[in-house]
Amino acid sequence: MLNNSIKKFMTKLAKPIASFDYNDTFSTFKGKGKALQLINEGFDIIIVSALTENNRTFIENQVKRTGIPVSKIYFTNGQDKYKTLATIPGVRRHYDNNQEQIDKIRKYLPNVQAIKF
Repeated sequence: MLNNSIKKFMTKLAKPIASFDYNDTFSTFKGKGKALQLINEGFDIIIVSALTENNRTFIENQVKRTGIPVSKIYFTNGQDKYKTLATIPGVRRHYDNNQEQIDKIRKYLPNVQAIKF
């Protein structure tokens, strides 16, 4: 019981998280600008990509240039993103260009604001 209380307390202290799909979302100039805006508003930024781990080196090299730690990159390996997002406490928003993923996040994670990019 104490561990759950500590987890809830730490989650409340943590910054809210905004998640970005990588391809055609974060990888764009507009996407990076939106991420910067959210950082200035107090959000922590993560990348959740449906790509496989085989793409890790390429994406890490791109994301490193933005100052976002590579530890904040998640690969779903083709699985629906809501499954990964559900395991990360504090995610408040997810930006994605894929309407199917937006719809599934809205359905399965109603506390996460899914935004079409």
